Parts: sequence; structure tokens; C-alpha cells
Amino acid sequence: EFGHEGRNGLIESVTVRSSGQTVAVKQDWCYYISNNGDTVSSSPGGAYIMRPVSNATCNPITVSPVELRLVDRRMGVVEQRFGKDLLQRVILRGDLVDVEFTSFGIPIHDNFGRELVARFRTSVESGDVFYTDSNGREMQRRRVDHRSDYPFTQTEPVAGNFYPVTSVFFVHDTQTQFNVFPDAPMGGTSLQSGEVLLWFTDVFYVTTLEGVENLLTKPPLSQATRIVGCQRQVIVAIIPPLPCVFAARCHFQCRGVAQPRMRRVRDPQDENYYTPLVMFSSSSTDAASAIARNNTSFGFSLPPSLQVVTLQLIDQQKLLLRLGHRYAVSEDPERSLPVEVDLMTIFREFHWITILSIDEVSLTAVGDSATPDPKMTVRPMDIRTFIFYIKAH
Repeated sequence: EFGHEGRNGLIESVTVRSSGQTVAVKQDWCYYISNNGDTVSSSPGGAYIMRPVSNATCNPITVSPVELRLVDRRMGVVEQRFGKDLLQRVILRGDLVDVEFTSFGIPIHDNFGRELVARFRTSVESGDVFYTDSNGREMQRRRVDHRSDYPFTQTEPVAGNFYPVTSVFFVHDTQTQFNVFPDAPMGGTSLQSGEVLLWFTDVFYVTTLEGVENLLTKPPLSQATRIVGCQRQVIVAIIPPLPCVFAARCHFQCRGVAQPRMRRVRDPQDENYYTPLVMFSSSSTDAASAIARNNTSFGFSLPPSLQVVTLQLIDQQKLLLRLGHRYAVSEDPERSLPVEVDLMTIFREFHWITILSIDEVSLTAVGDSATPDPKMTVRPMDIRTFIFYIKAH
């Protein structure tokens, strides 16, 4: 369940009924004023440049109390209206809290652009440290106003601390972890301890002179945010429109308190982004027909450190397999270790095909190939690509 402030109608906490744990999560919307150019640089904020005014604060999108309306008591649905510009619907789903929002446009009546940000202020004591992924897989430790590999002087106190977030963002302390899983790349930062800022959209009053010569405005934006609470963990997943359809298929598994923190990231990350996608084809090849007749599941399992990135029937003689290691070096005392796999036994339950030979190829499955040792090792963050030459029965 969620708690809200009676005075202004904002969400202020998430309570997991199964454990009784309450985590402070105050959520609202704010904006940065875009820079039109100053003495430091004539470059304004624009389509390719996030550049708020110097030392800007994220201003609430409305100074009026948030209007709170009960929509459906039985289903646990309430609406929050942030002034005239944003409507948010909060829906209870067991241990989940879905937050669907629609932006009706960002006013620029004062001739300054706006950077719209979703702000979460939590009880996590994260200090000035937060984590983002660098490529959808590896995690990078970030510090406010700091670069670890070269001397650094901060000249953009807001924009200089925003980083691309492809699939994961989190802050944590010794007791609690707050994870964010966006549906698309966006900007994210944590300028204050326990705070998460997610940059969603913008509107600019002046051009950037970077190939965009028109005033950049955007139509009404519709997105959805899911807040998931579980023991010692709060997960926030940003998902696209029509969230009810997607939400019904999402499964988030809560782990024990003693679990290493990266398992709290990798497990829900893979459930969000690596759920198998079933593809259909009109192919009538012998191999495809054999799989259609016999296969109700893949019929094999992998160690918890590994994942099937791709399993694709190229033609009646070739099967493409990409195996990926889910963890980076030192992320987990057990699951960050190299894993040995016997390629010849992976498809042992596929009785309708015979493996004739195996080639290892590049990630793109083109170029030079090599015949691997059937017992090969997948190291942390590796993705290894194989083509199995097969004969269908």
C-alpha cells in the first residue's frame, strides 16, 4: 500500500503488506529552467543539449496542493492532478503501485524552456554515490561532481551530473536499495542523498544551432511508472503506454535480506528485458516443422549466471545461439565466477535434431569463424555467439 500527505496529496511512502516494511518514497514532478545562453557559454539548452541555468533548482510543476481523487476504492485507484499540466493515476496491485501519468504540455510563457523531471526522494542514505548502466549490462559507479579517471572541474552543476540510463539506475545503503528500470534510454542522476531524478521530456524556447532550427515542442506525453516494493528493496520500473497489458506480464521476485545487492538488480532487470520473445514464421523447412511438432519449451536450463541472449533458427541447417554472462567481475561472490558449459549437451532434450558441428562467430554472426572446444568457458560480461549445424529428424 502507499501513503500520501494529507496536506498536499503527494505519495510519501510505500508499505509492503507481506513484510510490513515501510520505505519512505516521496514522489513529485519538477522542472529545470533551460539556459538561453550566458557568460560561460553562448550555447542554449536544446534538442541535443541539456543545459539548465547555472545552479538551478528543480522547481515543482505546481505550487498549489495536488488534487487527490479516489477513483475506485475496491481496485485501489486514485488520481493526482499536478496543476493543469500533469495528471497521474496511482493503482494498487498487490505489492505493486502503478503510477500512470500524462503530461498535457509544458508552459514556456516566460520565454524560458523547461526540462521535465520525475523526482523520487527516498529514505536511502546513499550519500553522493549512485549507479547507472553503461551499455544495458555493465554498471558504473557515479559520484556527484566527480570523475574517477581524470582531474575534473565541474562547470555544469546540474547537467554535468546527469548520465544516460539505458536499463538500470539505483541508489542503495546497507539496508535498502532503490532501483529504476526505464523502458527507453533517458537521463538520470542523484544530486542529493536518496534522491532519484529522471529526465523525461523538454520544451525549448530557442534553437540549439546544432542542426535544429525550429522551436522544439512536444505533443502531450503519456508514460507509466511502476513502483514495486519488496523486503529490503524498492524497485521502480518505467514502462511505456498501455501499462495494464504490460504490467500483467511483469513478475518481480523479492529476495532475502542477505542477498548480494547486484542480484536485486540483475534478477528484475532480466525479468523486464530478457523475457523470451516467441516469434512466429510461415517457414516450412524441415527443422522449423520439427520444432513446431515437438517443442513446447526450450528443454534445457543454464546456470543462474548465464542467460540465452538469442536462440534463432536461421534456416533448416543452422541454429544461432548467443550465451551471455549476466554478471560483471566482483559483482557477486558466487555468480561473478567464470562458468563452464558443454555445448554438445545444451540441446540434449531436442530429440528432433542432431548436431553435426559447431562454429563460434563474432557477436554479429558474420565474418570469420572458429571451431570451439565443446566445453568452453563464459567469463563475466561475455557474450559468445555460436552457429550449430543441425539435421532435423
